Amino acid sequence: MSKNMFAILLIIISIFFGTTMAALMKLAQTDLNVYSVGFLRFFLGLVIITPYILKSKFKVYQTKNFKIHLIRSGLNLPAMLLGFAALTMVPFEKISALHFIVPFIVTILAVIFLKEKIRLYGTKK
Repeated sequence: MSKNMFAILLIIISIFFGTTMAALMKLAQTDLNVYSVGFLRFFLGLVIITPYILKSKFKVYQTKNFKIHLIRSGLNLPAMLLGFAALTMVPFEKISALHFIVPFIVTILAVIFLKEKIRLYGTKK
C-alpha cells in the first residue's frame, strides 16, 4: 500500500472514530454530567493507548519540552469538556460543520502567533 493510500485510510478511520466518539458522548450525556463523560473519554483513551505505552517501555513519555506538554494538556482538558458540554446544547450536525473550520482557524493562529509562512502546496521556498 502506498503512503498516500495509507494516509487516506488513516484519515477515514480517524473520522469514523471521531464521529462515533461524539455520538456516544451525546448519548452518554442523557444520563451523565459533562465531567463523568469527560472522565470516561480520557479513561477509555488511556485503556486504548496503554498497550503502546507498555510496548515502548514508556519511551513515548520522554520529552525535552515538558512545560509545553503540560500547558497543552492544561488547555486540552477544558477545551474537551467545553466541547462535550456543547454536544448537549447544539445539534450534532452543527458541531460537525464547525469542526470543518478548525484547520482554517489553526492556520490563521499559526501565522499570527508562530509567524508561520503560508505557501501553496508544491511551491518552492
